[in-house]
Amino acid sequence: MKFNFLNLLFTSFVFLSVVSCESTTKPLPFIGNHQTIEKNVEGKLVLDTIYHTVPDFQFINQNNQLITQDILNNKITVVNFIFTSCPTICPKQTQQLKAIQEKTLKFEHYQQLSFTVDPKRDTPEKLKQFGLKYKADFSNWHFLRAEQEIVYTLGMKGFYLGMGKDQAAEGGFFHSSNLVLVDQQKHIRGMYDSFDENAVKQLIKDIKQLSLSYE
Repeated sequence: MKFNFLNLLFTSFVFLSVVSCESTTKPLPFIGNHQTIEKNVEGKLVLDTIYHTVPDFQFINQNNQLITQDILNNKITVVNFIFTSCPTICPKQTQQLKAIQEKTLKFEHYQQLSFTVDPKRDTPEKLKQFGLKYKADFSNWHFLRAEQEIVYTLGMKGFYLGMGKDQAAEGGFFHSSNLVLVDQQKHIRGMYDSFDENAVKQLIKDIKQLSLSYE
């Protein structure tokens, strides 16, 4: 009887431990404006939530290829904003993204997009050289440029990141140090400070969590 009781106690402990571990994995939040609407489903009115999605865009990448919002379809994407002459934030961000790229090689549906905030100077050729400097794998990492107004509109209204010209800032521009996580339906699911190692570790965990929907 004592043996059976100890076994039962051990089994209960293992079960509670598993449940506890599973319960710590929470759904990722949806970031941005959203609205609730009524839908007619089989004759019944039900509530549905429409979440913010990344708006349409057209950019040119480091290989002079046209890249549109369609690249986000069915992909997990990490986005950041840089400029190649940036002396501070951008090198650190790009190094972090290179490390993230190496740690996500097994995720077939993962990609990275780096948008320049200085398109006048950052030509496709210059963006390519910048990527090569950090040993970027261009198969799933695009460096993108468009007219400055288009870049800023997408950055601030599409990804909720601050940016702009600032003569007082090093390099003449300021922009957020955050990395943005976008899911397979173009919803923003997280923002992570690229200077915070714990935040970057959490980003990798969240990429893995989103990738489970492919399995």
